[in-house]
Amino acid sequence: MDAVTRKLCALLDRDDVELQCSAARVLGELGAASGEVRACLAKRLPTRNLTLKHYLLSALERIPGREALPYLFPVLKEGGKVQERAAGIIVSCGAAAVSAGKALFASADEDLKMQIVRILGTIGTAEGCRFLVGCIPDAGAELRRAICLALREALGRLSTGDRRSLIGSAPVALVCPTTSRQPGRSEARAAISLSHSGYGTAAMWTQ
Repeated sequence: MDAVTRKLCALLDRDDVELQCSAARVLGELGAASGEVRACLAKRLPTRNLTLKHYLLSALERIPGREALPYLFPVLKEGGKVQERAAGIIVSCGAAAVSAGKALFASADEDLKMQIVRILGTIGTAEGCRFLVGCIPDAGAELRRAICLALREALGRLSTGDRRSLIGSAPVALVCPTTSRQPGRSEARAAISLSHSGYGTAAMWTQ
């Protein structure tokens, strides 16, 4: 980090919202895409000042990266334009966002889980699809529906080879909630295929 960037980051610590907003704007315009700068901006996101929050998000939109992810996921719970912008930055991080979302999912509340599911669907990777299928057995009806819709979107983004591989082999360990058994490949394949067709939510694995 050069001297100018370091000084700008230091301004974010000042108890002066106008200075903080100006520093965030300049950092974004400079495009100082280092991990330190991203973390410096992102860790101020819990601020209650909505104007500052939007300046911080504007800067992170210009220089997205995995260092900001731990601070961006909690912002998804705020709703409105803030949620929309945070989700867009997270999606732009691609595979790193998939890994971060997977790690956070188990400890997340239901609302945040819904947001993570939607983001994984939008990013659309084979890793994300496998994770979503694995979440179905423990999900409630509303979350299960969201997972199926996300899988439908994600599968449409995969290459033909990845999609065939995922549907054909379904290398996912699933546990049926009513029988505590592990279904075979055909059942895992059915879950993905039903999601791809847009059908099958509450009836899935309810023998």
